[in-house]
Amino acid sequence: MYAVAHTVHVLVPAYNAEGYVVEGVESVLRQSHARVRVWAYNDGSTDNTGALLNIKFKADPRVVLLSNKVNLGPAQTKWLGFQAIYKEALPNDIVVVLDGDDHLLSDDALAVVHGEYLAKKCWFTYGSYVGAFSREVRALDADTHLDFRAAAWRYGHPRSFKAFLIGHLTEADFKHADGTWLTKGTDRGFILRFLELSGPARISFIRVPIYFYRKHASNT
Repeated sequence: MYAVAHTVHVLVPAYNAEGYVVEGVESVLRQSHARVRVWAYNDGSTDNTGALLNIKFKADPRVVLLSNKVNLGPAQTKWLGFQAIYKEALPNDIVVVLDGDDHLLSDDALAVVHGEYLAKKCWFTYGSYVGAFSREVRALDADTHLDFRAAAWRYGHPRSFKAFLIGHLTEADFKHADGTWLTKGTDRGFILRFLELSGPARISFIRVPIYFYRKHASNT
């Protein structure tokens, strides 16, 4: 095993995900990587998402339960969730985003992510997954490195990064030019910023599928 073990913080933003969110959180808590912290964030759900999270995980010291009184949307919820993690995490801790309707495929998924950081000295990873559009994901190429925002490239699940990068985010990264919060493709708010901050030498593509992406009518 590796001599250094960083904590992996997993943000699980969830809105009306009563049918999936418990499975997702439990997939994190089963991980072989010992140092795991789950941040389960109920975004003002109108179904039983919040109640299920409280019943199942309130007593678990590995889980932090966050909630919004009303639905703020995925972009603002991720922004607030990252700020909460940033207050606790050490700079070299690792942050992973697991959407509330998805789950990790194996009990070694986070060990794979953690190992990638130690082996490659990277700051940001994106991975291979099972689900819609997964065949379009590929490793970065030279053209993509020229301009991440203009390149025709699909970044795969899970997305992870060093915790210190959160300090370089602003609310504007999660908003449209008119100041309204993003509602679709909201992960780009942090992905593009972190790709640019990391640079090609500190970005790693995880080739083994470790994430299940669930495609349905409510996906954002």
